[in-house]
Amino acid sequence: MGLAAFNACADAGALRAKYAELRDALRNNVYHRPIAIESAEAGDTLKGDVYAVLNHPYEALSKSLQDPADWCDIMILPFNTKYCHAVGNGNATTLAMRIGRKADQPVGEAYRIDFALKPVASGPDYFESRLTSGQGPVGTRDYRITVEAVQLDAKRTFMH
Repeated sequence: MGLAAFNACADAGALRAKYAELRDALRNNVYHRPIAIESAEAGDTLKGDVYAVLNHPYEALSKSLQDPADWCDIMILPFNTKYCHAVGNGNATTLAMRIGRKADQPVGEAYRIDFALKPVASGPDYFESRLTSGQGPVGTRDYRITVEAVQLDAKRTFMH
């Protein structure tokens, strides 16, 4: 087994352990949905984790997330996204985005942020991809977004 395969197995195991840890919180929470949210602020660093059980088969989710264009559908969630387009350049993919402060802000007035998309693992039981951006709007920096998922059963996926 190569190092990448070993790391994917270890990460799948860690994500399954997190699911076991959060099982009660996923069943009983203020959202009345299988979701758990953790966040922390330390100095000038913000960190958030969202865990959810999705009623979608792992295979379909993993296949969809291998298409860079589908990432724009995900990126409407954490930002007030005005524009998103996947741009391929050889082996590299960038999500060119514009994010705004308010719902009625025109795209031309929105802030530009480009995320490098890096697939990490895509196997029969574990998926992981990372988005990074060194610079963001109004002096923000060091954006890191990781999406990972494991199959729970034939119809459900646990995603972080």
